[in-house]
Amino acid sequence: MKNILTPVDPEQPETPTAENVSSIRLSKTLLETAIFMAHMQNSRLHILHCWSLPGETLLSSGRGRMYPQKLQQMLKLAESIHTRRLDNLVTELDFPDKALPWALWNGFLFC
Repeated sequence: MKNILTPVDPEQPETPTAENVSSIRLSKTLLETAIFMAHMQNSRLHILHCWSLPGETLLSSGRGRMYPQKLQQMLKLAESIHTRRLDNLVTELDFPDKALPWALWNGFLFC
């Protein structure tokens, strides 16, 4: 079976700007195209969203260091927010298989 990987950025800003509206539109277009391709090629679709907690490095070491348990709570909260945003993006689209595999990646991908 073939695999298709599509990256998305499901940001849902409180104040829409031309830039973030364009980004949301791009994510939806990428996802719709990937869904179509997966159905046409009988492939497995994987959805990827990368995120990071602002200031995470500073909060985990150095002068701004906080207790590891508190940082873990903040990371779990941030992950739940990103999970909800990704779920919202996926459920907004009209396609038969709502149970698509997806992955959240906390950090940066280096190529």
